[in-house]
Amino acid sequence: MVTSGEAEGSRISLRETTGDLAFVDFPDLAQVLEPVRFGDTVTIDNSNALAAQTYHRHQVPAAEFTVWDQYRNPDGTPALPQRPFLAGPIFTQGASGVLQTGSSTAR
Repeated sequence: MVTSGEAEGSRISLRETTGDLAFVDFPDLAQVLEPVRFGDTVTIDNSNALAAQTYHRHQVPAAEFTVWDQYRNPDGTPALPQRPFLAGPIFTQGASGVLQTGSSTAR
């Protein structure tokens, strides 16, 4: 988000950075970037990306899922604030068509 100058209030999607260069991705690029001047300030908000990378910490399932013990207190309670419901099983069933149990009947 451009926070100063003539383009203040404009939203620009950041595609990537290389060194001190920022590459933007916007459908009407010229109209948005033309008023941006050297010295204008920009706020970069990567909170959605960070939230997606750490979402699993706030979705601690039942105790039988021991891999999540790293996110539990010694008494077994979640160490971090939790979301109101577990989204993991919903995502799993939507992607695979079944809710996997980890049980195997293979020989």
